[in-house]
Amino acid sequence: MPFILTGMNPSPNVFERLAAGQEERAVLVRATVHELQTNPAYQPHFAGYTPDSVAAFIEQYALRKAGYVFDGPQRAKYFEAGSTEVQERAQTQLWSIQQKKLFDLQCRWRAGLFQHPDIHVTDQFDYWGRHPERCPFLPAITPEEVALYLDYLNQPDCPEGDWSRYRRTPLWQDYHHLRSEHYPDELALLPPDSHVFTGSEEAFDDEDEDEEEDKDDFDDDDEEEDEGPAYPSWYRFYDQHHGTGHLRHLHNVRGLREQHYQQLHLADSWRNPPAAPPAPVAPALAAAADTTPAPATETPADSMAEPQSEPMAPEPPQEPVAPVAPYVPETRPWLSLYGEADFRMVMEQIDPTPGLMELRRAQEQGIEDRDNEDAEGALLAFCNLRDSPLVVPIEADAPDWRPALRQAELLLRRQQLARALPHAYDDYCQRQALGLAQNPSPLEHTWDDETTEPWNINYAREQVLHGRELAGEPRDFDY
Repeated sequence: MPFILTGMNPSPNVFERLAAGQEERAVLVRATVHELQTNPAYQPHFAGYTPDSVAAFIEQYALRKAGYVFDGPQRAKYFEAGSTEVQERAQTQLWSIQQKKLFDLQCRWRAGLFQHPDIHVTDQFDYWGRHPERCPFLPAITPEEVALYLDYLNQPDCPEGDWSRYRRTPLWQDYHHLRSEHYPDELALLPPDSHVFTGSEEAFDDEDEDEEEDKDDFDDDDEEEDEGPAYPSWYRFYDQHHGTGHLRHLHNVRGLREQHYQQLHLADSWRNPPAAPPAPVAPALAAAADTTPAPATETPADSMAEPQSEPMAPEPPQEPVAPVAPYVPETRPWLSLYGEADFRMVMEQIDPTPGLMELRRAQEQGIEDRDNEDAEGALLAFCNLRDSPLVVPIEADAPDWRPALRQAELLLRRQQLARALPHAYDDYCQRQALGLAQNPSPLEHTWDDETTEPWNINYAREQVLHGRELAGEPRDFDY
């Protein structure tokens, strides 16, 4: 019985290209065999071996050469893509250093401890978090900061080696989210009279109900997927070495003032809405509204006669309307194929197929094993470990080989990042020295359409200026 491809309708051009590729491969094999058999330059190398082994060697050499020539470029691209991914990851990790510095400056600006003429509203920090290379006041990355980040990568519990799709990108500048949890050691560093956010209702006092609403506005699905703490592990490592963990608990002075001015603006907009533009008038209505009298014309006498009415056509007979049956609500339950109890009832009481329950259980177990996240992660980890020239150890006497393999892959990724990070920093320093704009993060930069600041920042600026004007204050950002 011939093999039939079901569910596919390949184009004839596909088979033509495959056939052409095989023919080119066969031509190269024949040419190589002929060259090795007839070229006198090669014969002295084969003179000391038996003729049968020489013939087999030439045939195998030609086949392997064709494989290298035709399949090697694709394999080389695969390894090159892996190397490029590591370099891109290293550039992304380099920007993590700036993200932490920007978040600390945001906390200090909100608390009134830092001022800069380019900072007007809180929305700018979210924008600079997406484009840290555009922030005008961030100090340059120093070698000491790179060395600290390398120490962070060497931590056994460092999550930066997890490149799977299951790991969420940290919310680098989400102020309300990142201060949603606190630690006593961080609060102990604050002055005694500091107003801090502790996550409880008492900490809000009567100051920012809007902040509570913003904090609760997160997607429930995202919260379920994010099993780790909201605060990024790199931020916590940096805080432990620089004592900056208390900054996120400082009082949100400017943020609350900004909300106050914005509320004044919105309240005034509700009370004094802008006048609506006049509705367009249709040409027929405009002609009817024209009161200019039309010029008098003589009316013929015959036109005064009443017009003759045309006889009306008889109406078609109407079909009798069938009476509508009264609505009776459906009270019977819905029989669902996916209902466990209904399906089991049919299998056990109606379907006579022997062993169907055991077959169902085996099938579902096979699907569960196939789609298991640990099994998929272990397979990918094995492929990544296999393709890397670096050799990393696997935990000895691990109770389960799959998590052990996954941990080995994470260690490999961190080692790759540690090797690539100095090169990314050299490129960063070179662009700094030449006065060139820094390249954005190649992996987390997903806002390519933002060539300038988005509209919401200018709108927030106008809200603050208008609100200050309504409050009888100067129309500026010195608040």
